[in-house]
Amino acid sequence: MPLVRTPRGADASVASTARMYDFFLDGKDHYPADQRACHRLMDIAPQIQALARAQRRFQFRAVREMGRKHQVTQFIDFGCGMPAWENTHQVARRVHDASTVLYVDRDPMVVAHGQALLEEEGSSAVVHGDLREAHAVLAHSDAIELLDFTKPVAVLIVSVLHCLSDEDDPHALVADLMRQLPAGSYLIASHLVSEDALTRESVTRLMRESTGGLWGRVRTAREVAAFFKDMDVIGPPPGPVTAWRPETGLDREVPGPILEFGAVARKRG
Repeated sequence: MPLVRTPRGADASVASTARMYDFFLDGKDHYPADQRACHRLMDIAPQIQALARAQRRFQFRAVREMGRKHQVTQFIDFGCGMPAWENTHQVARRVHDASTVLYVDRDPMVVAHGQALLEEEGSSAVVHGDLREAHAVLAHSDAIELLDFTKPVAVLIVSVLHCLSDEDDPHALVADLMRQLPAGSYLIASHLVSEDALTRESVTRLMRESTGGLWGRVRTAREVAAFFKDMDVIGPPPGPVTAWRPETGLDREVPGPILEFGAVARKRG
């Protein structure tokens, strides 16, 4: 059962990608509609839960590297999802106590849970929004208070871009966001990919049906690599997230008809 009541604007009868990830990560903030969608998705791609967990480990490895090797202490986490037992601000602060994190999500339930969690937290905030309105997010009073836009920022867009349709033009959205950030800022991103057209179509159709159309599509590895165009890739080139700076035996390849591709890149200048 959810830890708090369903906030205004949240529809418990329709699956939410944030709540589906909560299910895959063994959280408690999801509903039967989310569980049904997860089980249907696992019928197509049995390894999807393992991919969700691999994506989370990739995200945290990248955050730690930002602090340890590049001295980045500012983060914007787009599509942050439900609060979990470990979150971006906790990982970042184990490296630098002064790290600040702006969480962004379009799901009202995520925002309500996140704001409740960080109610007395002075170095993190949760705002309602998404990549399609990045300018408004960067102009938000919480962003202005938390972040110094004269210094590099690390942007996390992890397992989010496949939620955007081609009509949204996610490649242009990422490029526009990075243009608004200082030189030396970083992009940490990942995306569901498949080279099999039937798998792409099946997963895309299921997710659109389950979420009431609030989903984009599975893309090819080549399409995902294009998100890092004109940037300096840090570490391995775009590929399976398990291959990016693996640290433990948990970071093993997750084979199957669908993969999570990701990379980290630095804005030039």
